[in-house]
Amino acid sequence: MFKKIRNFKGYLKSLGGVSRELLWAQIWHDTAKGCEWLGEDFGVSPGRWAVGYDYLYVMTRVLEELRPKNVLDIGLGISTSLLSRYFDYYKYDNGKHVVIEHDESWINFYTQRHKISDCTQISNSPLIEKNVEGYNFKAYKDFSDIVHNRKFDVISIDGPFGSSGKYSRRDILSVIPTILGDSFVVVLDDMHRVGEQNTFEEIKRILSSNGIAYEFGLYTGEKCCGVIVSEDNKFICSM
Repeated sequence: MFKKIRNFKGYLKSLGGVSRELLWAQIWHDTAKGCEWLGEDFGVSPGRWAVGYDYLYVMTRVLEELRPKNVLDIGLGISTSLLSRYFDYYKYDNGKHVVIEHDESWINFYTQRHKISDCTQISNSPLIEKNVEGYNFKAYKDFSDIVHNRKFDVISIDGPFGSSGKYSRRDILSVIPTILGDSFVVVLDDMHRVGEQNTFEEIKRILSSNGIAYEFGLYTGEKCCGVIVSEDNKFICSM
């Protein structure tokens, strides 16, 4: 009996996630109609390993409202397609869209099938294993070298591969707050997992310890993405 109840609760939870995702899909499609830079031919297949519609909505609004010129895109995928489309439209002379991806074959596959903005720089960085308090997690070998001496208005974190373990996607912690512009937005995908939740909290702790005021919020669909922003961008937390 108890097993059936647990299964039923799990089913209801899953159904709730699907319903929220469908709602975000509709909201994103309505939002996209008002974005000249996105165009009418932008097709996506969100979900599973890729970002969800909750992420697409948040990032589309960030790009449309803030018009950032410097974006760090951790993990090559749908986020890259969206951001590269944005940069290709505005063609900022001093703009940069820096992408970090570990899989060279995926980079080759992607760049052969998708148009890349001249502002987009894709860096291949192999994965290494790191350990904190006895817990292993994947990290980029060359992360600090790639982002060294750079400032970003927006940081999108959807890589490397996360896990259900205690720690995940912690590369960013070694360079926060150095690489943040005065006005910033950090978007962390897969916040339904403990590892990403811990990284999210650690970013907040580092900002606080450096006396940097911030706001944060969560957007939940089938998965969940979190945002941490400078105070001037606090509307991003409740759009």
